[in-house]
Order: sequence, then C-alpha cells, then structure tokens
Amino acid sequence: MSSWSRGRQFSYFFTILVVLSVASLGTWYIRSAEPTCFDGVKNQDEQGVDCGGICELVCRDFASVPIVFWSQVFPVRAGYVDVAALVVNPNTSFEARVVPYRFIVYDKKDRLVAERAGTTFLLPGEKVVLFEPLLDVKERDVARTFLEISPGRALVWENAGKGRVASLSFVNPVITVEEGIRLTGVIKNESAFVAKEVVATAVLDDASGNVLGVSTTKLSRLGALAEEAVTFTWPASFERPVTSSNVYLHVPRE
Repeated sequence: MSSWSRGRQFSYFFTILVVLSVASLGTWYIRSAEPTCFDGVKNQDEQGVDCGGICELVCRDFASVPIVFWSQVFPVRAGYVDVAALVVNPNTSFEARVVPYRFIVYDKKDRLVAERAGTTFLLPGEKVVLFEPLLDVKERDVARTFLEISPGRALVWENAGKGRVASLSFVNPVITVEEGIRLTGVIKNESAFVAKEVVATAVLDDASGNVLGVSTTKLSRLGALAEEAVTFTWPASFERPVTSSNVYLHVPRE
C-alpha cells in the first residue's frame, strides 16, 4: 500500500474520530449541564419542553382559552357607539400577562362597520369587562359586536406570579336616576400596600339580567388601606329600568 493511501486512510479515521468525539462531548454536556426551563430539553419535572412542572411557562395543552360571556354595542350619539364584553379566565392557577383583543362591529346585513384593538392582562380566575368608547360607525345601522381574544396567535400562559395583587372592593353603591343615570360608591384598598393603575368598570342590568350600559373610570393610585369615592355616569336613561349593578375591579400584579 502506498504512503499516499495510508495517509488518506488515516485522514478518514481521524475525521471520524473527531466527529464521534464532538458528538460524545455534546451528549455529555447536555446530560451533565444543570437543567433549566430554557435549555430546549424536556427534563426536571416538565410536562413539555421548557413548560409545565417547575417552569413558569404553562404548556399550551394544559391551559383553557378565555371565555367571552357577552359582548354588546351601546349607542352613544349619532355615528358613535361604545362596545364592551365580559371576559373570564377559567384557569384558576394560570395568568396571561399580555392579552391582545379586537372588537369587530357589524351592521344588520353582517357587513363590517368598525374595529378597535387593545391589550389587557388576565389574572388567575379573573372576570374583567373590556370597554372601548366612541367607535366611529359613520351613522350605519349597527347590530352587534364580536370580541376576538388574541387574534391570530395563542396566548402565553404562566403559573401565577409571585408578585402581590391588591385586594380591592366596591362598596356602598347608590344608583340615581334623574336626567341621566349615575352610580356612586367607594373603592376600598384592603391591602397594606399601594394599588396602582386600577380600572373600575360598572355594568348596569335590568330585571332579566340584560346589560343596559357600561361605564369605566381609572385610579392611577390608591393608597394602602385607603378608599376613594367614584362616580359612573350615563347621559340618558334606558328603555328598561335599572335594577342592579356590578363593578369589576382590574388591577395588575406588582
């Protein structure tokens, strides 16, 4: 055998040896490295790759999608409407920090009239009323609205965070009917820390539980163990009497 042939065989052998060595080192590194929730490997007690178990991220198949209980259009003045929807997070242990949504408004012939997009969040088990005011419908005959949650993509769910969530309540509600309608009451912060970016949304119902109107107000800050009087207003009365009210308080985790 010529020296050239022997050299070529040695080169082949050396190349194979290097490839096997690199593969072995890679396998050893993957198996011996400290497992994390970002290593692209299903390890620890994960239910999927980098999700479930000890990981903050929830595997997609283990979370339920938000439920839209109702969505409704409210005429405001000629050419403009408000829209609102009640959304419930059925996951009692999971939350979504970013929840894109879109209201779509149709006329009586099911033609698209207007759209409005926004972003919110959902804490575990939370009920929240999404409200978008003054959509321009160009004096079309509006019939209904539809709410899309996270259009075009799946929500990212996480296990309930370690941050604090203020405990809030709405007390002493009083409904006054004069030229318009007014709901007054007090928002109480029952936590020993400041609540920030509080969104309070009031819903008025008739005797059959049908939604008559929605109004919202915001508090940038509510001190620890403090309370603040708030007022929700509607400029005109409704066709049916108001018999009850609910106020939904939406506050982010710190």
